[in-house]
Amino acid sequence: AEGFADFQGEGVTLAAWELDHINRYTGVSKLRSPSHAHKVCVAVQLDTPADIDRLHGELSAKGVPLYGPPENYVWNARCAYFSDPDDTLWELYAWLDGGPGDYHDEQP
Repeated sequence: AEGFADFQGEGVTLAAWELDHINRYTGVSKLRSPSHAHKVCVAVQLDTPADIDRLHGELSAKGVPLYGPPENYVWNARCAYFSDPDDTLWELYAWLDGGPGDYHDEQP
């Protein structure tokens, strides 16, 4: 998709999102000011969508700043987003049934 690229390696995926692309799909990185915009997103794959919901609840109970509830996205993953004290954006994701989706031409 325009504004997104991913690179597969052995046991790791490097995904590069342009700020406008991640904002269009998820709404989690709307801030444009260089001092307040997310510059890095660390994505962690969990085993199941239920794990996303469970961990989201645990993080919420500990006061972690979350960007809304977990959601299912067009790339066939359930995701939750939060930021850490250094304002690094974190994505927790798990594939839905069928595995990685082909969303490259999808528009929200």
